[in-house]
Amino acid sequence: MVSSSLRFRYLLGESTNPLTKFQDVKQTTSNQEHDGIASNGKLTAMGWTQNSSIAVFSTYDFKRFDANIPLIKGHNGAITDLGFSPFHETLLASASEDGLVKLWVLPEEGLTEHIKEEDMELRGHTKKVLALRWHHIAENLMATYSFDNNVKIWDVSAGTASHSFTKLSNVPTAMQWSPKGNMLGLMLKGSTMTFIDPRVETSVLSGASH
Repeated sequence: MVSSSLRFRYLLGESTNPLTKFQDVKQTTSNQEHDGIASNGKLTAMGWTQNSSIAVFSTYDFKRFDANIPLIKGHNGAITDLGFSPFHETLLASASEDGLVKLWVLPEEGLTEHIKEEDMELRGHTKKVLALRWHHIAENLMATYSFDNNVKIWDVSAGTASHSFTKLSNVPTAMQWSPKGNMLGLMLKGSTMTFIDPRVETSVLSGASH
């Protein structure tokens, strides 16, 4: 018979083995629409509490974080979203309240020192960038949306926005590429569902959602 203490051992969802968890995690508590954490199975990145910073570490290198861990310190606003390229496991994109999206080519083992200079900066939004989504089929393609009510499709290889969608009725709150990658779906504030063909700037179609 299983004792009651063993039966409810994981009721709080906490690992009791210090060798299989990270300790002293200082994830940012800034308000954001998304998780603020990204992982590709090898590296994990999350917004950290120190001055709009990002921590990057090996996904299964369980440990207690030191107070002076190396960080990415290239933004001037809170980190709002992160995403690893599905084609290059050491390429990380970060979005921030400073209105910028930045790309970082990381060491395979994670950070060993502070990084302050990005490998590429994507400028175009006029207000804080709320989210980014890498395209899962077309390499070097990324979508972002911002508090400026705009969606941009970026050609990361060139560092420019190939298309901009500026006629949204409200601020987007969620975004996802379709399985085939030929459409981009968004939810807007006010329960409006919007679909975009990323190849045609006049393709925005909106309607009421649930």
